[in-house]
Amino acid sequence: MSALDVLVIASLRPQSWREYETLTIDRAIPVLADAGAEVVGLWYTIIGTLDEAVTLVRYRDLAHWSDVEARLAAATGATGETLDRRAALCHAEHATLLAPSALAKGVALDLDGRAIFANRIQQLAPGAWPEYERITATEMWPRLIPRGGEPVGLWRALTGEANRSVLLTQYEDLAAWEGTHPAPGSVPDDAADEARQRRKRLLLSEQVRLMRPGRYRP
Repeated sequence: MSALDVLVIASLRPQSWREYETLTIDRAIPVLADAGAEVVGLWYTIIGTLDEAVTLVRYRDLAHWSDVEARLAAATGATGETLDRRAALCHAEHATLLAPSALAKGVALDLDGRAIFANRIQQLAPGAWPEYERITATEMWPRLIPRGGEPVGLWRALTGEANRSVLLTQYEDLAAWEGTHPAPGSVPDDAADEARQRRKRLLLSEQVRLMRPGRYRP
């Protein structure tokens, strides 16, 4: 079966990011690693909904994810106490199961060399995924990279609201992110602008969060 990625968004209590980050790195991630799960990255939001921690975790398949979740829920002793302490720092936590795009091939994740990461969750029109995926992978991404935007991944959400896509893009800094978002028509003879408009017609809504990476490194 194909790999399964899970995007976990934790809404944190104010001023609790550092403690949450420490517990995640020192205690939660080793437990996940022992169970065979790979934590790809850990971020916190700077633009969008604040006081959010965002984690991307990779599992072998759905059965593996279910098994790990069951093991975490049944944890006792010091591990269970640590997970309970970490959970108490959150108002809420939501996990979305993701299927990686078979068509869109992103660049390698660079948590050290890139300071800004954009996570987009886009609600698509019913049936729009194949065309959306094609435009994103073959028209928009090749033109985005020379401008300073580096697409890391594109996924189709498997849980929650239907017809959602999830994107992760990395940038050298905030200025690089701003430079990849010109006003429509402001760049002469820009084929990427036309592709962007065609893709936009497939969208019903979009949520964007800008993030900085935490201290964790795989």
